[in-house]
Formats: sequence, C-alpha cells, structure tokens
Amino acid sequence: MLGCGGLLFVFYISINLVSKSVSKNWDNQLATLIATDDSIVAFGDGAHAVPINPEDVLHVGEKNDVFGVEIALNNAGFIKAVENTSGAWDYWFVEFTGKNISDEIQYGVNPGVESQLQYFQNGNYIWDLDEFDQRQCNYEHVMDGFEKNESFNCRLVYVVPADKRDIYWVYARTDTIADGVYEERYVVFQIR
Repeated sequence: MLGCGGLLFVFYISINLVSKSVSKNWDNQLATLIATDDSIVAFGDGAHAVPINPEDVLHVGEKNDVFGVEIALNNAGFIKAVENTSGAWDYWFVEFTGKNISDEIQYGVNPGVESQLQYFQNGNYIWDLDEFDQRQCNYEHVMDGFEKNESFNCRLVYVVPADKRDIYWVYARTDTIADGVYEERYVVFQIR
C-alpha cells in the first residue's frame, strides 16, 4: 500500500513538473508571437499612461533594469519643427539600447511596442509615435530570444508639442512573475 501511494505521489509530481514546463513554453511562444506580429496588440501598446514619479526619473546617459533587460538611454533631442500642421509641433528622437543582463534567454522583447513617449496635457498623459513611423531597430534576436550579454539598439522619432516642457520616454515590459501572474515594470527618462 505504501509503495503504491509513493508511486502515485511520484507520478503526481512528474505530471506537475511537465505541466509547468509546457505552460512556460506556451508563455514564451505567445510573448514571441505578440512581439513579432505587428497585427497583434500587446500589453502596454499605447493603451495606458505610466505614472511618473519625479524622484525615480532618469536622464540621458543613465540606465536601469526591466525584467533582466538593461535599458540605457544613449541620446535624445530635437530634430526640427513639424511643417504644415495646426499648432506648434516638433520632431524629437530617442536612441537607446537594451542588453540582456540575466542568465535566462529573453523572449518576446519588442522595443517598438515597449517604448512610448509621454507628456502632460490638461491633467492626462498622452503619447504619440510619429505618423511616419520613423524607427530604426536592430532587434533581430526577438524571434528566437536573445542570450546573456546580447543587445539591441534603436532610434525612434516622435512628434511632440513644441510648448511642452516635461516630456518623458518610457520603456515598459510585462512578464510573468509567478504561475499565470503578470506584472508590468518600467523605467522612465526625462528627455525635456
């Protein structure tokens, strides 16, 4: 009787481990699909504004970790005024790198999806990527994930109101922290 109970216990543990492994594999495949298919709207795709705490804001030249990816803002600034529009708008660029600093392969990373610009207007944060979608990113390891110390570089161009003084660039990622539990983490840089 004791041997049969032990065998059932070992069988239960084996099934549980296999099930967790399959679930994590599905999560990685889903994250990769979301990150690489532009027709899918992923978590944080301009769907919300990130609360900005002035004490936690970083600046050009600084970096921080978001779920094992070190995000460094290398450069940001004014390009030129937008022509033929109502109101005063400017083109601003953001150049940044992301480096895998964890021991695990990073899956589903998509800098174009996880980046956004925010500025304060009438009590609400809003963001806008330039309508011409001027982005340059070398993140070819997104499909297969990227190993420790691999990195990507990006330059994104945004349209911002010329009269706004507080403009922030945000890099936000959503990842699983426990069985089926998702958490969003982000880093905020002030660029103007």
